[in-house]
Amino acid sequence: LFLQFTAPYRGEGWENSETKLVMERAVEAGIEKIILVDTRIFDLSLIEGGIIGEGKRFQTEDELDDFIRSCIQDYRHQEGFYGVQLRDEPFHPYLKTVGQLFRSIRRVDDSIFVHCNLNPLHGPALPYRICPHGENLVDTYEKYLSTFLEETGANHLMMDTYPFHRSPDKARIGRYYFGGLECVARVCKRYGVEMHIVMQSFA
Repeated sequence: LFLQFTAPYRGEGWENSETKLVMERAVEAGIEKIILVDTRIFDLSLIEGGIIGEGKRFQTEDELDDFIRSCIQDYRHQEGFYGVQLRDEPFHPYLKTVGQLFRSIRRVDDSIFVHCNLNPLHGPALPYRICPHGENLVDTYEKYLSTFLEETGANHLMMDTYPFHRSPDKARIGRYYFGGLECVARVCKRYGVEMHIVMQSFA
């Protein structure tokens, strides 16, 4: 179950929280894995350029780890808890922060799944917002994926894509869909990590 902002947790007190209630009902219904949004962690992933160091929110990794530990202590042993969500489809400026959060959560409890869904391969304009250092469309996208893995140390890459489209006169598969899959597969093979794809549809 992917809670997103249906029932986020804001640190308001676990026992009487809506998040806990939703999780308990989900478990009763037979759902075994639940990914939640802890807004205290999620909001940090909206910051560009990292959150550790001089002039940043946290001075050291230990300080960030203490913060993460204090956040997850409320729900880390709740039945059904599987992971936490970071920002969706981060562009290049956010990958340093995402990496620092990813590594901190893993240091505190490496059984927690960290959900961070990356951008798919799009048309010519978007990749240069994703990662400004590539030589062409494919190279730019693969550098974006590689940067994520190097910053996070993750054992998987996850991206979402909308392969199926429909216009008034025809249905079609997205122009960059297969090229995007090839890019992700190449990078996953290069780094020895799993390939996770979230497929969605407009039609």
